[in-house]
Amino acid sequence: MLDEMLIFSSALFDEEEPWQSLPLDALASRFAHARLDWRRLASALRFDLASYHRGLLFRGVGHELLLASWLPGQASPIHDHGGSEGVTRILTGALEETRFERVDGCARPLCAHTVGPGSVLLERSDTLHQVRNAFHRPAVSLHLYRPPLAEMRIYPLFG
Repeated sequence: MLDEMLIFSSALFDEEEPWQSLPLDALASRFAHARLDWRRLASALRFDLASYHRGLLFRGVGHELLLASWLPGQASPIHDHGGSEGVTRILTGALEETRFERVDGCARPLCAHTVGPGSVLLERSDTLHQVRNAFHRPAVSLHLYRPPLAEMRIYPLFG
């Protein structure tokens, strides 16, 4: 697994332009096209009947990589990323993302969309969202956050 992460990291990070200074859109494009055989990460996968699972693959000073596994029907809480920004790449399966706006300390839905294998979600530092597997097959996603997540604030639904 470490070898695969090194190959992926070099494809993502070892470019002429330092990735730390890339705008999030450019980083997302690089993240989407970086070579990765996610099946070599199988040892890091853990499907849990109680909840989706997020496993830490790597944490450095400026970023972290997480692998998330989702069984049908599982969802994250409505959350932000505590000021971190991120990119999520769907490796297999499909996920539905719902975006929210903050209203009086709560979350009001704005829009929802479905993403499948190879798709990338942008998570800006002010993004408030929920991700769920609304489908009949398991899903796996790879998450890059910069800086590493210090907290994820949870929000109740408005109304």
